[in-house]
Amino acid sequence: MAIKQALFIFAQIVFLTSVLCSNAPKSHRKMGFSFKKVPMESHTSKRKTIQGVDLRHEARKFTLNLQHLSNSEMGLSTIQDAFDSLKYSAKNIDKEEYLDQLTSHIQQKLQIYLDAVSKNKKMVEYLYNEHLKKPITKSLDCCMLNHTVIRYDSQYNLTISRDLTCDLAPSFLPQTYFNPGRNLTQTFYKNVQHEPKLKWQYFISSDGLHNEYPAHDFGSTPWHRSCPILYDTRNRDLYISTVTPQRKHVVILVDHGYSLTYKQLHLAKSIAQHILASLSQNDRVSVLGISNYVQYLDKAKCLIDQLVPVTLEAKHYFSQFIDSLTKQQEAANHTLAFTRAFELIESSLALNLSLHDEAMIIYISRGLLSSLTEAPNVLDTISLHNAAMAHRVIISSYAVIEEGRPILYEKSFLEALAEQNFAKHHVPVRHSNPVKRGHFLAVNSSNILSLTAGMFYKSFNMSTASNKTHFSLPYIDPNGQGLIMSITQACFHDNDVLGIVGVDIPVADLVQDVTYFEQDISAYAFIIDAQGYAVMHPSFTRPSLLAFQPMHTDIILLENNPGFQDIKKQMLRDRSGARPLLIIHNDTVRTMAHVVYSWQSLGDSPHIVCIKWTNQNERIREIKSTKVKRKENIVYHRIDVMFKSSHCKHIKQLASAESPVLFLAATAFVQPFDYLSQVETKRMIQAYVAYLSDGTGYIANPGLQEGIRNDVAALGIIDNKWVELAKNSEMKDYIVRRYIATPSGVMKTYPGGPVNKAFDPTSRPWYVRAMRFKGHVTITSPYLDIAGAGFIVSISRTINEGKSSKQHSWNDRPVAVMGIDVRVEFMYKLLLDSMPVCRHTHIRCFILDNEGYLIAHPTILGLQSGKHIERAHITIKETLVSNDILRHTHFVQKRMCNSYSDRKIQRYYFF
Repeated sequence: MAIKQALFIFAQIVFLTSVLCSNAPKSHRKMGFSFKKVPMESHTSKRKTIQGVDLRHEARKFTLNLQHLSNSEMGLSTIQDAFDSLKYSAKNIDKEEYLDQLTSHIQQKLQIYLDAVSKNKKMVEYLYNEHLKKPITKSLDCCMLNHTVIRYDSQYNLTISRDLTCDLAPSFLPQTYFNPGRNLTQTFYKNVQHEPKLKWQYFISSDGLHNEYPAHDFGSTPWHRSCPILYDTRNRDLYISTVTPQRKHVVILVDHGYSLTYKQLHLAKSIAQHILASLSQNDRVSVLGISNYVQYLDKAKCLIDQLVPVTLEAKHYFSQFIDSLTKQQEAANHTLAFTRAFELIESSLALNLSLHDEAMIIYISRGLLSSLTEAPNVLDTISLHNAAMAHRVIISSYAVIEEGRPILYEKSFLEALAEQNFAKHHVPVRHSNPVKRGHFLAVNSSNILSLTAGMFYKSFNMSTASNKTHFSLPYIDPNGQGLIMSITQACFHDNDVLGIVGVDIPVADLVQDVTYFEQDISAYAFIIDAQGYAVMHPSFTRPSLLAFQPMHTDIILLENNPGFQDIKKQMLRDRSGARPLLIIHNDTVRTMAHVVYSWQSLGDSPHIVCIKWTNQNERIREIKSTKVKRKENIVYHRIDVMFKSSHCKHIKQLASAESPVLFLAATAFVQPFDYLSQVETKRMIQAYVAYLSDGTGYIANPGLQEGIRNDVAALGIIDNKWVELAKNSEMKDYIVRRYIATPSGVMKTYPGGPVNKAFDPTSRPWYVRAMRFKGHVTITSPYLDIAGAGFIVSISRTINEGKSSKQHSWNDRPVAVMGIDVRVEFMYKLLLDSMPVCRHTHIRCFILDNEGYLIAHPTILGLQSGKHIERAHITIKETLVSNDILRHTHFVQKRMCNSYSDRKIQRYYFF
């Protein structure tokens, strides 16, 4: 059975290219190609030959050699026999218990951070009361910190001081302004002592002051050069979304008509950018360019018809649109501008179920009128449209001014718009509800724009500001490193907003139970927020490895199956529940899968934890306590720490020659984030090894997951076999290393040396491909070996769950993946040895994977090109062959996949 399965895989990827040469010019040579996709069942059918070569027979020879290689050089039979001999016990899968435990763990972590925010809020409100008795004003400018008081801290990736809180403050604050920073330091410090993983803590006042802990000077951040005015942008969107948490529908109108000078247009665009940056994902926005016509962002029709959520990509595209606005040759049509703005708001609010949502039009203009009758016409248009919406629309206006230019009449017009002063121009009021006045501001500088944006939003119903906690979506920490989430609360004095307090927390810590959710139960977990945005999902890069800002993605795009839309609605509506779903895959073979989504809300947090169960079995088998007699001790991979006096090298890496080394990935630990954040010491490693080697059960667990000790003991069976193979194998000059890894994160390697803690064997191509093609020998495309072996190819295969009968099938549960790395030249040598016909000068043989990437080819060996080529594709190296193959739709398909974290589309071939 195994041979037939391997035949099926490799008959798909082995091609013979016959080149028939003549004396004609090269451009006129006739090319003949032959390829064959052989199903398992057709091995007795009529054989196809080309120039006397039986393709199926040749492919089978290569397959058998590869099968023999995996058995003899990996030690596959040895380890499979060992797993078959182990004793197993049944483990019940209680779906509700799994979900309860997962939710409880995350809630406990979250509560620690919420307690820190609450303590900071109480301290600020207490200090303000003290400030009223005796002013608290002592300051410490972040931009002027003495470099002798700050030191580099790896947690923040910056030079900081944990003993100080510093300030970012505008110059126009009065001398007696409230500045609690010095008095907050002790509270901030205690919070970090209680939870060392806390990152930034801050207080932002309604006047624009920003206290930040720990103190730092932004010296190595993108904001360093603008430090003196950083108060105007630092966390301004968090402030606004916390003090006005209700959804805001905002239309930004940017005048770019002929009446503006180039300096005024630049200022108008800066104002629009600051307003856009102040909005959060809960808000809705549109930006229009105004001259004698209305200019829209030309990206999608929906942007013309309605307001859109303020996602990262919406901000990106609208920002580009604002930057692209140029001065026009006609004056701005103010009436047309407000007509279109009201139409957008009417459409947006009609789609929104809440009757309490308010909207705002922000008009950025010089305010020049074409005639004396234009102002009454504009106010009449506003009166008509706002009456139809029960005066729910607020208007605020910016007058962009320039020194030396008179603005008296323009200022009067823009003030009338902000006040909706209909009486001034004898325009009737058409609704009984009172008009909500906006704000008018004349500006000639962009220094304090974000602060003015916050002032504009005060026109909204401020009664919605409460003790409710606000959570941001994850974002890259612009000050230091890693993905963070901000948790904020508003501070009050007699119902007046003093400002907000907040803490930034590492997302990797909060969601680690989801990120490293148990992989051995055919299920995965994800987290969404109250709007359906995915906070963590298996499709995302793990937070600890992220180096760029991921785009926020609706869960409907990640769980893209018919019927999930209704499940999502129920998730957002019900605090807990479970729903089954039938998923139909129309791939090369039509398949059906029954899955179950079970979910639960996270306490008072607006987050929902969900587990998608893809296995309907209620029980799984797990290894019973395993005791393996070993002659040698366990060798942990950190030989650079444990054996500093004696080292040997394998290629260019420190390595252990006596025994395979053990690596434990973050998945193997109960607290993966703690493991990744800490420096491994000799004492810690000794604790791991002592626990894993203990046969008495008396040594305490140093933080490893349940079952890790059994996995380590089971994999130890292969140690002696690998050492013997490395010494005596005929292939020792071609094989770089041997390894085996389990879903739990346990990995053995020989020869092996130190490995980066963030390394995850279960995400490597050799592991993923083996799990995808269970029971088959799989090969990766060539890649550069990190240890210096040059270009290598990985050959891997799954190890099945043990059975006493030793009778295995393709649907057995895999418990490990075993592999070897070989030099890339070896694959071509194996091809030539297996298929001597490939040595003929008129025949060229090559191997490619199921996506068309070449594994073995004469031109990627340096024989012709003089260099190796990584991830070379058949469409590049064999253009004529690929063109012929692509005409056979039964053999190859063109496919497309989306990377939602960066909004890129990848097109690929599937053979």
